[in-house]
Amino acid sequence: MLDAIPVEVSVGSSLTPSDIELIHVIETLITVLKKYEFSLCFVGKEENRSHATIAIANDISHRLNATPQAAGRVESLFNHYVAAPHEVVKWEDVGRFPAVGSAMNEILKKTIDDVVAAANSGAISRDRAIGTVNGITSILFQTGAISLSLTQTINDEVKKRIKKKFFLFEKN
Repeated sequence: MLDAIPVEVSVGSSLTPSDIELIHVIETLITVLKKYEFSLCFVGKEENRSHATIAIANDISHRLNATPQAAGRVESLFNHYVAAPHEVVKWEDVGRFPAVGSAMNEILKKTIDDVVAAANSGAISRDRAIGTVNGITSILFQTGAISLSLTQTINDEVKKRIKKKFFLFEKN
């Protein structure tokens, strides 16, 4: 059963019959999409989601000559039904979405570069940096996002990139 939001119309409501019909059509479209495993997903930065939801509701309402009150109701629909990427895409599905895989690779590369830079600057130890990257790649391997051979390749490459530091005298 899909979780539809009832349209509440009270006496003196400023929603017109055409507004109510518009809202019903939009909600029907969204719920039918979900029924067939389609999803509405906001892929922008989470802090921009609210602004984007308001903007799309206003745009749809304006294009369809609806009232500002209908725009508010459409905004509520989008707030309720639009999912974040992590709610839509499971780790095992990453390979089916090249853009997601590409974004994940960029994030992984940047994270590894940051860890290597931190180790080479002395901000963290070599062992901690290697452990951090091993942990990241282990999680990605366990979720099926990367292969075991890629995990080993990344870990070996990181070990090569981190400078080995030797102490000239023993620490007490």
